[in-house]
Amino acid sequence: MFVVILTTSVTAADKLPIHVLSGHNSPVLSICVSPDAKLLVSGSIDGDVRLWHLKEQVTSRELPKHEKAVTGIDISPSGQFLATSSFSRKIHLLSLSDFRQINTFQLPAEIWDIRFIDGNTLVSGAGVETVRSSSRDAFGRLDLISVSDERRKQLKHFDDIVVSLAFAPKANRLAVARYNGICDVFDVPSLSIVNSLTSENGLTCSAISTDGRFVAIPRHADRKNAGEVTRPIDVPTEIQLFDVEKAEVVRGFNGHTAPVMSVAFSSDNQLLATASWDRTVRLWDVGTGQLLETFEHTRKVWSVTFAAEGTIASGSSDGSIRLWRLSR
Repeated sequence: MFVVILTTSVTAADKLPIHVLSGHNSPVLSICVSPDAKLLVSGSIDGDVRLWHLKEQVTSRELPKHEKAVTGIDISPSGQFLATSSFSRKIHLLSLSDFRQINTFQLPAEIWDIRFIDGNTLVSGAGVETVRSSSRDAFGRLDLISVSDERRKQLKHFDDIVVSLAFAPKANRLAVARYNGICDVFDVPSLSIVNSLTSENGLTCSAISTDGRFVAIPRHADRKNAGEVTRPIDVPTEIQLFDVEKAEVVRGFNGHTAPVMSVAFSSDNQLLATASWDRTVRLWDVGTGQLLETFEHTRKVWSVTFAAEGTIASGSSDGSIRLWRLSR
């Protein structure tokens, strides 16, 4: 377990990572921490998947590799299963006890994200786009996969790519963000819609509080090129915090100067972490919108998650994962 050292500074210049995990040779798009906070799994744009023991800060092993970028990683609530997804349209399912690959699921579209909604059920968000000289056509889909009996069922069809999934375990709510700026929140398992949240521009990521009350999504200043899904050139002006029941923005978090690629709530919903191409990870007070701390990478930051108590982890274009100690 990491020891939390309290400090008063919030300046990026004074913040150094407590550990740097090196091993990937390309940008780290996805990271996930196990429920007991002992393991971290990371996936990169070249399809590499690695597992780390956070206590020793060493690579335990390389896990089954994907043919294309690793877009999603999730661990079942019990810690029994690990799932990784890729633009190769495949999901690898592994046993987390012995890291044995149990199954591979093939989908008919590029997979952008995955989430366990219980110990046996996995949801995937996917989509396909076709870009022409003067137009862009796209569709998205939501699929449910039963781990035990290998059944797959399409749940929803959408008018744009599903770029992000976020699940609130205490409320059994699933946030489904699409690139066209719409984030639908569904009750699980009925999949009845709670509300649709609309951003002014295309979405790159989303997060939902553990109690299902709030959703955080980036709002971009200008959606200049809707076709470049994997290389957004928009400049975000803020992260919007939505009240799910009212479908209203209750506050904004301002400060990032480049696209925000990942957002995450702390387990108590008091903190929000955001990762951006402006080479920073920022920590915010959810209740006030105040910027609490800024952590600097040397390259673009693609992913962020809360790790052991008092720490966060972030993945960067330089192939590293950095662990940061929070001041609060």
